[in-house]
Amino acid sequence: THQGISIWGHTAEGQTIVEAFERFKNGVQAVLHTEDSVPALAGAGIADS
Repeated sequence: THQGISIWGHTAEGQTIVEAFERFKNGVQAVLHTEDSVPALAGAGIADS
């Protein structure tokens, strides 16, 4: 197998299912987290010439 990939391909070598769920939880939290936008940077931008 390629180094770092498990024979089954579900988790990296040495990674536990708990660590995989932790990464999934962090990803979901990141998607649900809203951030304030800076109005000067959130507009249409500079038109191309």
